[in-house]
Formats: sequence, C-alpha cells, structure tokens
Amino acid sequence: GLIFYLIVLIQSLSQTEWMKYKDNPVLASYASWCDLNTDFPDVIYDQGVFKMCFNAALQVAPCQLGYAVSFVDGLTWETAA
Repeated sequence: GLIFYLIVLIQSLSQTEWMKYKDNPVLASYASWCDLNTDFPDVIYDQGVFKMCFNAALQVAPCQLGYAVSFVDGLTWETAA
C-alpha cells in the first residue's frame, strides 16, 4: 500500500519529555499537486510571520516545493492553492 507523510508537531518544555500536539497534523496533503506527501519542513520566524517550506509530491511525479505561512501561532497554516 501507499505510505502517506504528514507534517506533525511535537512539543517539549524540558527537552527530555516530548508530547504530540493534540491537533496533528499541522499540515497534510492539501492540494491536487501534492496528494501523497508533505514532508521535510523548514520553518523560520520572520517579522512576526512563521514561514514554512516543505517537500510535496504526487504519487507519480517528482517532489515539488510547497510554501505555507502562519500569521498567528505557528500551528495554523495557510497555503497557496
């Protein structure tokens, strides 16, 4: 079967005990051009905005670059269609 990859968040206050974020995934395959995978995220915080680049892939196409922003909290993401 197919294996789907999603972007999830884990959190730690101590860096020794980790908890999964209750509303995972924070980003999943969301558009027709990335129906299989969203993975390998990189996030920066720039002038009050969280910005994420990530790999995205179709079942039969090579990886593409995805981009999402979070204006609020780094947990709720908006993507281009």
